[in-house]
Amino acid sequence: MKINEIYSTKEEVIAELKKRWADKELTKKLEDFLHKNIPEPFLNQPRAVLGRALVSPDNETKTFYEKSKDIGIKPIDFEYLDDIFITTNHGKMCLGKMVFYEGLDKNQRPITTNIHSIDLTGINEKKRFKDIKTLWGENFVDFHHRILKKMYDIDLFDGSEWYKKMGGKPELYYIPYIALFTIKHVLFEDLETGGKEEQFFNDIFFPAVEFIKKEFGLKPLIMPMNSLNDWDNIYWWSYPKEVKNMIK
Repeated sequence: MKINEIYSTKEEVIAELKKRWADKELTKKLEDFLHKNIPEPFLNQPRAVLGRALVSPDNETKTFYEKSKDIGIKPIDFEYLDDIFITTNHGKMCLGKMVFYEGLDKNQRPITTNIHSIDLTGINEKKRFKDIKTLWGENFVDFHHRILKKMYDIDLFDGSEWYKKMGGKPELYYIPYIALFTIKHVLFEDLETGGKEEQFFNDIFFPAVEFIKKEFGLKPLIMPMNSLNDWDNIYWWSYPKEVKNMIK
């Protein structure tokens, strides 16, 4: 499966959402497929969705917010706060060791500084996000949500219970997860990754997309996140200067 065949353009998403929302038979098919387990925030209006274990106002979220505004659809982050923190996952690690992009030096190399929000010596390894405390005693989730709300108007939904109902494992819940974006909503995702993330997409994400395409006869609505087309670009995982000034 080619990545560019999975993505939809802005124009396609706007046109398809309007058409698919009006198709009552399609809606009934989705409800039956999910046994009516559609999360409440996704019932009454189309949503632009970013699925991350815990959302924070980094440059990825900034890009998501701007792209959702561009297509005129209210953004929501589909979180998984029962997920565990591990330092080997780059995206999760950057929530504990926050990197701030300061620009480029004379050799065009990124200049960065960082602030640790939690203890990274191992005490928090494999703890649930919602059970972690920051170095100053604030709940880890509350901290990231607090600074997020100061920056962007993004709704939040903790999908932990929904994921459990759908099987509790990525190989089980990703099929119903992708089904949500077949009719009523649009997922923003970066499908060009490396390392363990690439294995996840090949083993779980892409097969889920293929299954849903065959089941519904429609392509799930997925738009690209990273215009830099570079998963490892430090800018992508860093925070704007405004966030640094906010938390210092």
